[in-house]
Amino acid sequence: MRIVAYSAIVINILTILVFLTALFGRFNNPKHKAVFGYVMVGSIITYLVFMGLYLIASLIFTHNLSVLWMLLFMAAPFIIGILVKFETLKLYTVLQILTFCGSLWFIFVS
Repeated sequence: MRIVAYSAIVINILTILVFLTALFGRFNNPKHKAVFGYVMVGSIITYLVFMGLYLIASLIFTHNLSVLWMLLFMAAPFIIGILVKFETLKLYTVLQILTFCGSLWFIFVS
């Protein structure tokens, strides 16, 4: 269980760092922007996989039903993705970073 929790923490922190880079980075070359887009998608998929593993392991090994709140954090990228427009991209990137920070806090608390 510890390995899953530590892995989820590391992946969560890396995802936050990727999104902070997207928020503050300047990508003048469209090729670099496209490659970074793939990195962001890869980090979100990895985040979802490890949060799902943490959720399942926590339910099976510790019978902690409060981790079902983690489903809200796992659904947030899809909910935010529906709402985002090009004009509000920075705002929703900040909201996504706050969601990742919330899931990181939740892992530490539970």
